Amino acid sequence: MWCRSFKADANGYAKGDDLCLLLLKRLDGAERDGDRIYCVLRDVLSGHDGNEDKINFIVPSAVGQRRLLENIYSRNNFDTRKILFVEAHRTGTPVDDSIEANCLIKSNLGHTAGAAGVASLIKVAMCMYHRDITANIQFTSLNPKIEAQKYDLHILQKFVPFPYLPNNEKISIGVNSFGMGGTTRHVIIKEYQPNKTLIENGHIDENHIQTIFVLLNRQQLQEQINAFLIEQASPGLSIISRPTKSLLQKICFVFSGQGPQLYESEALFNKWINLIDGEMTKINNVALTALFVSWNIYPSSIISHSVGDQAAAFVADHLSLEETVHMLAVSMSEEDAQNKLLKGIEYLACIAVVNSPRSVTISGDEKTIDEIQQILSISYPNVFKARLCIENAFHSYQMDRFDIEKEMLSSLSDIRGLPLKDPQQIELNDNIPVDGQYWWSNVRQTVRFYDAITSIIKDKTANVFLEISPHPVLATSIRECYELTNQQPLILPTLKRKENEQITLLTSLAQLTTSSPYVWQQYFHTRQILPMKNNEKYFNNFPLYKFHLSLCWYESKDSTIQRLANRIPTHPLLGIRQLNEQTSATWKSLININLSQHAFLKDYKIQVARRSLGPRSTQS
Repeated sequence: MWCRSFKADANGYAKGDDLCLLLLKRLDGAERDGDRIYCVLRDVLSGHDGNEDKINFIVPSAVGQRRLLENIYSRNNFDTRKILFVEAHRTGTPVDDSIEANCLIKSNLGHTAGAAGVASLIKVAMCMYHRDITANIQFTSLNPKIEAQKYDLHILQKFVPFPYLPNNEKISIGVNSFGMGGTTRHVIIKEYQPNKTLIENGHIDENHIQTIFVLLNRQQLQEQINAFLIEQASPGLSIISRPTKSLLQKICFVFSGQGPQLYESEALFNKWINLIDGEMTKINNVALTALFVSWNIYPSSIISHSVGDQAAAFVADHLSLEETVHMLAVSMSEEDAQNKLLKGIEYLACIAVVNSPRSVTISGDEKTIDEIQQILSISYPNVFKARLCIENAFHSYQMDRFDIEKEMLSSLSDIRGLPLKDPQQIELNDNIPVDGQYWWSNVRQTVRFYDAITSIIKDKTANVFLEISPHPVLATSIRECYELTNQQPLILPTLKRKENEQITLLTSLAQLTTSSPYVWQQYFHTRQILPMKNNEKYFNNFPLYKFHLSLCWYESKDSTIQRLANRIPTHPLLGIRQLNEQTSATWKSLININLSQHAFLKDYKIQVARRSLGPRSTQS
């Protein structure tokens, strides 16, 4: 059944039932969050026609509607000739249709009463999104009271695609609605066309969000809030936010060179570990990188540390997967370590790594490293030192003893790259040839990580550092490199020793979502948890939510008494125990003294009035 809108034989509206929901959001906020935008509401205006030019209470006023339309379009300085289409109220009655059409200028759903206006708005929003205007169905002949030729009105009888306007101008549509008592409302809707490019303005976002909590139920929320208030780490996934640069972050992947849950829970991580396992069993940096790339997270720069060069070179296209196959850390500056610890014994030990302004690693034979460690314990007891658990003293003269330089130069002279990057988002500087000489220098020469971070600080090529490693070992060094600057980088781990691997990884992922609104959406897609039909994803733009199902039963006292009436024992004299909030037990009894078993109560009188029987005995 449908309304015969604008038809000559219109004889009343067909009632419809509808439930409508609109999600309204500021345009800049919807664009920032990557929401699906159906249309843009330019303006909304409502009015009341009172008793003006009306034959009765329920008939709309042409004068009142015309005045409303003139007001809304004039206050927007809008040329009404640019309105492509008007979604009319279209009650399907002879009088209302002619009044509305003649002043403007519900066949699809029927008249849905209070939801009619919102239903029309939703219909137009869908027309905007699909760029098609639906037909006025079952239309044959026009209502003779509608002056179509005079006002150049056209009733659509078939689907009409949106035209493409010159200069990429946006389509505009009006939605008209009026109520039985004289209320009228009109909405101007414009087509949404996304911006092709986002310009980074460099302003600090005025974001007052302190913390993000990811949880399953109210109990986890309470635990995480309590932990946040006392500044303790909570067991769930919580992300403490900080001011970040607008729009796009510059992410640097850090490969340090030195977890089973991810192997089981992330299919793509599992795939890459299996591929790597055939070539080398001690590296998972490449698999972690592939996992982040699958979530639309790409680096603007890549730095590596020592043996991490192999994974970094693979990710940067300089090394294919098949080609990837005693030291002391000291909290001293390079100059202090050279003067206080290595002076005179440079042929026995040397500085292998410079991590930060006050962190180096010394490499040498076992005896020399033992002596240096003893000197530190006696002369510099407050200086941090740690022996590294490795088999060979990389980046020292010991590499010369193995006579592997010629073998490396010949074996690694023809390495090839393997694509694993987004060419639109990564732009690498290939000034240094990655050949056999590069790899020999990587094994033999000092690692100058501090210099690499200093270069990044100077060129401002990154403000987020993602350490791709089984445990964050370079985070402290990166912070120390930034101590003398006014910059505050975000440093994130991918895994942490003795901590839940998924929680650690997803916490870092959540903090990275400030750089792109599409990260979480891509994350869910890679896990294939969205229902699909004919390769079309349902609820593609809806946030996923895991509902915590629990029983919430409310019942009034009277309902409880009635439901349990047959279960509550009745005392022969006291009656039924009352279910109330009193701490002491109470009973209620209705006694008919005309019954033979209660006839003795008739004799209990005080003067003339009959009184209830007072307490005479107790019963256990």
